[in-house]
Amino acid sequence: MKQTPMKIGIIIGGQSSEHSVSLTSGNCIIDAIDDNLYEITPFGINLEGLWLNIEETQNRLKEFMHDERDSLGTDSGKHLLNSPEILSALGEMDAIFPIIHGTNGEDGKLQGFLDLVGIPYVGAGVAASALGMDKALMRNNFESAGIPQPKYLIFSNNDQEHLDDNITKQIEKNIGYPCFIKPCNGGSSIGVSKVLSREDLGSAWGLAKQYDQKVIIEEIMRGRELECAVIGNNSLLVSGVAEIRTSEEFYTYSAKYSDSSTELILPADIKSETLQKIQNYAINAFQAIDCSGLARVDFIADEISEPKIIEINTLPGFTPQSMFPRLWEAEGITYSELITKLIDLAFEKHSSERLEN
Repeated sequence: MKQTPMKIGIIIGGQSSEHSVSLTSGNCIIDAIDDNLYEITPFGINLEGLWLNIEETQNRLKEFMHDERDSLGTDSGKHLLNSPEILSALGEMDAIFPIIHGTNGEDGKLQGFLDLVGIPYVGAGVAASALGMDKALMRNNFESAGIPQPKYLIFSNNDQEHLDDNITKQIEKNIGYPCFIKPCNGGSSIGVSKVLSREDLGSAWGLAKQYDQKVIIEEIMRGRELECAVIGNNSLLVSGVAEIRTSEEFYTYSAKYSDSSTELILPADIKSETLQKIQNYAINAFQAIDCSGLARVDFIADEISEPKIIEINTLPGFTPQSMFPRLWEAEGITYSELITKLIDLAFEKHSSERLEN
């Protein structure tokens, strides 16, 4: 007798600068999910944070994939609490796959809502999502866990919109040039600048401040950009390591999503000792923020010094061409199988949490 497919909701879109990345990832999951096991329903959130009904989500996602629109728009939708039909449909789901990158999707807020209503979901919980999204909090946890990382400075919400001599001197004394200036909350390298001299500081600071009031200044390390993936809850699997090579100054948004010259070397040509260290640090980072489900962990490494962690991403890009699925494909796990595995981990985590409570 054929098993009744489980109902899986996928939440896409959102208000962050990674809205279109979310739509692309979500559409790929919809196309690849095993429809013998799952019946998938898309829930769209537009650029204003309003929820579209299911039919409108499907129509607009189709238009997006045909290049007829660049987002889910701003012209329709309702606040969730004013949408009993959407709340009812969410309540019918056996599990949720939230694939909203960035603010209000990857930072623990959506995860907190799903916890409150008791629906299993793919990926990290509230605390790990918040820590993984905020580079300042993330780095504090890495430091406590003894994971090597580049030097950095954090300037909080209380610091002014424009640079002054005091901030400039702090950056030059503690970090120096070249350095990166990044918004503390964000992803896909949006709002990130490589600063070569004092003349570049002001514009880079202003760009980062457009995306977050809290800014991180980070030492630029010489070496290769290396990435590793982790999946699991209590029992963890770690992937091999891949190298990113780009013709741009660093791994920018365009290098990630539109530059055909960006190369992925998988597996990376690194010493076995470096490989093992990166895999160990990836697991340590995953555990340092109490992560669950999945993560991609990014490093910088050369042939001489210790590999250093750059960040952990608790909701990495999820197209078949994205680094996270490709790392697992190299381990023999297909894209469709990876989706199934992550949904299984969502149910495992939910059952474990219910037993603890």
